[in-house]
Amino acid sequence: MKSFAQRGFTLLEFITTLIVASVLGSMMYSFFASSVIHSTIPLVTLKKTLALHTVMENIMADYVSPLKWRESVQWRKETDYSADAMIIPLTDNGRVYKCTNAGTSDSSEPIWPASGTVSDGTVTWTENGKGNELSILADKIGAADPNNMKEKTYGKYYVKENKFIKFINFSEVEISGGDSKDILRVTIKNDGGTLTALFTVAD
Repeated sequence: MKSFAQRGFTLLEFITTLIVASVLGSMMYSFFASSVIHSTIPLVTLKKTLALHTVMENIMADYVSPLKWRESVQWRKETDYSADAMIIPLTDNGRVYKCTNAGTSDSSEPIWPASGTVSDGTVTWTENGKGNELSILADKIGAADPNNMKEKTYGKYYVKENKFIKFINFSEVEISGGDSKDILRVTIKNDGGTLTALFTVAD
């Protein structure tokens, strides 16, 4: 009858097994740790992308109706205006005016100057250059500055582009703005992407 002796691991086999297990464990840790860390990146990017879409939706909601936007920024009688508020006259003269002294407007519209200031009740208006209702929207969005984040009523965003354009002979030309046929092009961005929208004045 044959007898079988129970044989255990030798010290060398034990050490070899331990080394192999350590190497495999290290490889698995490196792989899964990287997967866990990077698995959150798409979610963070998606969150930032949705935030940017919300900002653009807020801007477009403000300008959902060009006619209503024009009415909202036209001068109104017996209305409280805060400093830096901007308006266009009821009788459009192709210029924009900024409130440089807060107060309440008069019961009748003032005669708007081509330059300088005009008193209106307890409000002082200062001529702010040629423009129209789109000029006020552009001012509200903020000047192009891709390196500094804006924190305005629309949300948090960077303004990559905020300019007036016109197409002449099928070519895009940047202009100062103020004409009824001008187009305002706005490009905003964050770490989640970039969005562009075009705005026109009401007919």
